[in-house]
Amino acid sequence: MGPAAKRILHIGGCAANIAAAAATLCAAYGGMVDPMVSTIPAIFAMSFPFWVGLVIALVVIDLLVKSRKMALIPAGALILCAGPLMSYAPVNLVKKDVAAQDPSKVFTLVSFNVANLIGTMTHLEASELYTAPGAPSNEIVDYIIGCGADLVITQEFPPLTPNKYLGLSEAQIDTLLTLYPHSLVPAFSKETQNEHRCKIFSKFPLRRVEIPGCSGFSEWSAAMVDIRGTETLVIDVHLQSIGLTPKDRELYVELTEGEGRGKMGEVRHTLLSKLSKAMRLRADQARELRHAIDSIGAPNVIVSGDFNDIPGCYAMREIAGDNFRNAFNDAANGPMITFHSDRFYFHIDHILYRGAMEAVDLRRGDCSASDHYPVRAAFLLE
Repeated sequence: MGPAAKRILHIGGCAANIAAAAATLCAAYGGMVDPMVSTIPAIFAMSFPFWVGLVIALVVIDLLVKSRKMALIPAGALILCAGPLMSYAPVNLVKKDVAAQDPSKVFTLVSFNVANLIGTMTHLEASELYTAPGAPSNEIVDYIIGCGADLVITQEFPPLTPNKYLGLSEAQIDTLLTLYPHSLVPAFSKETQNEHRCKIFSKFPLRRVEIPGCSGFSEWSAAMVDIRGTETLVIDVHLQSIGLTPKDRELYVELTEGEGRGKMGEVRHTLLSKLSKAMRLRADQARELRHAIDSIGAPNVIVSGDFNDIPGCYAMREIAGDNFRNAFNDAANGPMITFHSDRFYFHIDHILYRGAMEAVDLRRGDCSASDHYPVRAAFLLE
């Protein structure tokens, strides 16, 4: 290979490394930009794991071709985005042993979007399953009953009444409410003509806390919970979803299979448009919720649920401010996927907290009946 060709390859390699490094940094910090200003950084942030994988590959390639100076470009990008990387894949190898702690100082919490108790099935499929001879009981409710958590924070939970089409029996409901006698199950609302679907199942005494409503398709419930003598404001939150139709989901699956050629206009006007709208709504909802938290002024607070957005997103930053901690960052190890339907493999279920407590363990539950996995955390009261 002649000198000119080598020079061209070198320039091309530098350009590729610089472009990948810049893209990685933009994706890492895209969640800092208010979606009201632009949603492009937030959308780009969703691709952060891809760019991390690419720059790692470039470091290896650069070293293999003996271009150590060039390897400094992607390596430098990795160092500069170490914070966001730890938000995606935290490392907490040394953790407090929950079993060795004073039981009076430990409590457990499960956060679970139950997808109307049908999960990834259609209503017709659920009806056929649960009304057939010898039909099983509802797997999601069975998981909640058997999880053993002190608090179960649920989203998209339908009316808590027997429903044979959901496999929800009166015996299950009785067992659930016996295990969780202090539950917050909001009743049917004449104003909204539906039942609030953010339900808190609690073994601890609680009292409802009224907080202002929210905009768009989102819900939240709040309760002041007496957790082993520590009053804690617990907020069950479900922020704005993208609202994709079955056709939209089919389009996304086609894109992931490489069959979406010629459909970029449709992608831009449907998927990206809906995603941008949802991000702006979540930003507004996050500001409303943070204002409500500040107005209550409780020192001990847990905000748990389906944020419908990734770690480090703007909505999470807005709610957390500078005085909330992330249970995932504090007590988990490695990356986590909490949503698994239609190839949308993202971590969108989160637990934020502040006050006299510390998250000492966090892991994903093993129930896959919903389109979300449950997230289980253990806390140590300080």
